[in-house]
Amino acid sequence: MQVNEDEIQRQQSPSRHIHRIMRVLGQLHGRQVESGIASAAAKMRTANGREAKESSDKWQIAVSMLGNMLLDIIAQERDTNKDIAEKMRTIITISKRYHVTKEKKLFTMMAEHVNSLTIEEACTAARALHMLLDLGNLAERQISIDFSEGAKSGENKYYDVVATLRTLKLKGFTPSQIRDAVSKQMVEFVFTAHPTQATRRTIIHKHVKIVNLLQKRSMPHLSTKQLHRIDMELLREVRSMWRTTAIREKAPTPISEAKGGVAVIEDVLWEAIPRHVRSLDESLVAIGAEKLPPDACPSRVCSWMGGDRDGNPYVTWQTTESVIALGRWRAAELYFKEVDTLLWELSMNQCTPQVNSLAKRYFGMLKNQAEAEYFISRANTNEPYRCVLAYLRMRLWSTKQFQERYYYHLRAKHGKGRAAKLPTDPMAEFGSGGSHNTFDKAASQAARMPPAPEIPIFWDSKEMLTILNMLYNSLKECGDGMIADGRLQDLIRRVKCFGMHLVTLDVRQESGRHLLAMDEICTAVGIGKFSDWDEQKRIDFCVKELQTPRPLVPWGADYSPDTREVLDTFKMISRADPAALGAYVISMAKSPSDVLVVELLQKEARVKHPMRVAPLFETKTDLAASASNLRKLLSIEWYRKRIKGKQEIMLGYSDSAKDAGRFASVWGLYKAQEGMCAVAREMGVRLTLFHGRGGTVGRGGGPQHLAILSQPPRSIHGSMRITVQGEVMDKDFGLRQIATRSLNCYAAAVAEATLQPAIAPKEAWRQMMEYLANESCNYYRKTVYSTKGFNTFFALSTPVKEIGEMKLGSRPSRRSKAGGVTKLRAIPWVFGWTQTRFHLPVWLGIGTAMSSVLTSGAKRKILVEMYREWPFFRSTLSLVEMVLAKADPQISNWYVNELVPVTYAALAASLHSELKRTQEAVKEVTGHKVILEADKMLKLAVDHRMPYTDPLNIMQVEVLKRLRSGFTEKELKMTLYSTIQGIAAGMQNTG
Repeated sequence: MQVNEDEIQRQQSPSRHIHRIMRVLGQLHGRQVESGIASAAAKMRTANGREAKESSDKWQIAVSMLGNMLLDIIAQERDTNKDIAEKMRTIITISKRYHVTKEKKLFTMMAEHVNSLTIEEACTAARALHMLLDLGNLAERQISIDFSEGAKSGENKYYDVVATLRTLKLKGFTPSQIRDAVSKQMVEFVFTAHPTQATRRTIIHKHVKIVNLLQKRSMPHLSTKQLHRIDMELLREVRSMWRTTAIREKAPTPISEAKGGVAVIEDVLWEAIPRHVRSLDESLVAIGAEKLPPDACPSRVCSWMGGDRDGNPYVTWQTTESVIALGRWRAAELYFKEVDTLLWELSMNQCTPQVNSLAKRYFGMLKNQAEAEYFISRANTNEPYRCVLAYLRMRLWSTKQFQERYYYHLRAKHGKGRAAKLPTDPMAEFGSGGSHNTFDKAASQAARMPPAPEIPIFWDSKEMLTILNMLYNSLKECGDGMIADGRLQDLIRRVKCFGMHLVTLDVRQESGRHLLAMDEICTAVGIGKFSDWDEQKRIDFCVKELQTPRPLVPWGADYSPDTREVLDTFKMISRADPAALGAYVISMAKSPSDVLVVELLQKEARVKHPMRVAPLFETKTDLAASASNLRKLLSIEWYRKRIKGKQEIMLGYSDSAKDAGRFASVWGLYKAQEGMCAVAREMGVRLTLFHGRGGTVGRGGGPQHLAILSQPPRSIHGSMRITVQGEVMDKDFGLRQIATRSLNCYAAAVAEATLQPAIAPKEAWRQMMEYLANESCNYYRKTVYSTKGFNTFFALSTPVKEIGEMKLGSRPSRRSKAGGVTKLRAIPWVFGWTQTRFHLPVWLGIGTAMSSVLTSGAKRKILVEMYREWPFFRSTLSLVEMVLAKADPQISNWYVNELVPVTYAALAASLHSELKRTQEAVKEVTGHKVILEADKMLKLAVDHRMPYTDPLNIMQVEVLKRLRSGFTEKELKMTLYSTIQGIAAGMQNTG
């Protein structure tokens, strides 16, 4: 297709970037909207309206069906439940009417019905409403899968990637340029566990089953019998979900959280990764480019679960060591099963001489094993591929046996579990016989260090990858390329992505802990106190010690427990498989010496393959100083040689937003990226930015494509890292189809941002954004940190204290018991306000800042221009608008009126006035008469949930009143926890 010069010129205007943003605004709930250059805005509006109607109809049908199933189950449970089911139907009906009319008398009527429930009835109703919202979210996920797979026969199921690549081709990029951008990119997803992940993994597992059944049910041409069978299965799953306790009885440990992350990889990403890369192949072929290499894998999986010790005293060096061992065991198990399946498929007898020679040698080795019959299985010399695969399977069997025993050995060695209390001496006596004696012997055996395996195991992936590539090339040369590009190619890509460790583990620690360790080390060797030195002296000292062979650390000195833990962590790193370790992240990093200290401690621990060190800049002040600190760091000759032209920097979205407010946070992050990227380019260093984004907008969350396309120009060079936190892991990576789409979305966006960087803002826009950031920050900080009584108001008007008591995660919700908002983590800070439907962290200060500009005609014109032409500002305001749609002053005022003394009335009124100012200012700049007017699907998605969420808010207020008045019934706490989880499900995010 040829594009004329006028068309090309039009595409080069700033509006082309807005078309890109508009194309992906629809992803606020994960759907895809057809892209295109011509008439992008009109196409989006048309598609949005059509999809909104279709999606809304499907959603209401599914929720009605599932809701009736649930209410029938409740009614049949016992006689008294029939009344509860009817009362719930009445409450939901009133709530729906209230949302249509917004009449206060209807809200009051709803509140009266909710508060008339007995505590036993409220407990049941809260659980049911929570489950109804969960079921509604599941129905939406199933609908989004249908949309992403395309309705027309023959349409590419990953059409979002194809659309992006076709658009790039239309804009003048050649197929080879596009392929080059895709093949060279590296996007790493870092899974994290956080203290507001409100859903148990047991419940999540049931969610997956229900979505799969809903998908089956949506298939065309089902017979009445088939439909009945599916409905019966659905009924069983809904009943099973209802009969399962949704509240954790005990807080998860770091190990159990890590097991949850491993389960996501085993259940979802193990299949999604090769599907994702295959879809990239299909998309490239569709635009006339060659497929990716057989070992290509542009996406990788990393984790902080078991490695993030910042503020979590339960994550120790033993935890990290055990989690690494867990990953190696599970990887071997998965590869063993995959190779065993391949043995059935690769039964060809034609191969290259190289593979034939290898097959004969391996077959001889197999015959010499004690269990030769088992290992040889289907292999014979006439089928060379099977001989090679049988050999791989034998070694993988040995590997998984060893790694499983080693994992349990570590758990026992570290004092975890029954085996830790039993003797490891094989000659030890266990008392009388019987099953108890047998169990103790088995547990004791597990506690011993496993012997060296007789059959060699795979310590890393290099050898296996070499062998698999030989098989692949042999099939290609013998004319069986189609077979090679099947399961074998998928396995090669899995090995490339997961290695023999399954998941790459980052280590994170706070800079203050390193500083304490250096103080104690320097004191022990009699050279003073490290923290008393100025920055230059610290740098000089570290560089000198890094270049000195003589050791500095007296390992046997009497250190504090905190310092001993830091030093033991570095010792553990020196023993660990370097392939299993990613970045060493320094939270609250403030200066170059923070990085050099970690390098020095690695050197002192004799780490042969040092981890790369990534400072995390997360406060407003640290972000402002990030570029100058990076320049100082890269100016150190020793360090420049050490990094070999590559540097990673992590950006903290959560703490910067909590510190300065939304506008100041995003603008500070934008400028920090600009500055650091400029420094890196000047000094010839490739900079990878690690985005520490949360699930909520208040913590940097939002649609993937939208976030990437609104980054500063030239800040993405085909590589990025991003955290996947809390409920986002379940939402974006909980199902294979959705996980594949999420991976594709990132790949397409990174390719587009690499080839076609966003436009640089005009000077007038920069000045305006600077003003808005400063004004909103001043208002935000004055309100949150300087207003007398604000801490108390926050504690009384939200369930933040009660959230901290829930067994949601292994990490404490506070950095310390004292300190109010200052010491509270950003996650519960956002979660608390989300529960009350106030969403204060997202909008506080924005209304005041924008209103002061909108009074001037000239400034108003600039602001509107920024929204229309600058992707960064448009995406920022669009995300604020999305949160404003979920805010409800009637609900948030209910919390204030019922829970907070009248002495705080003025503060509450002031905050609600700011919310209203923000709503009006956003509508004026966007040109929308109502919030989310331009996104009908998202508006409907939000509106559909509120009739089920409002009663939960009213229940929560009533329960908080009783608990805070001294009532202690167990049902009260259970009801409260159900309302917290239910509201989180209704808001579609926690922290």
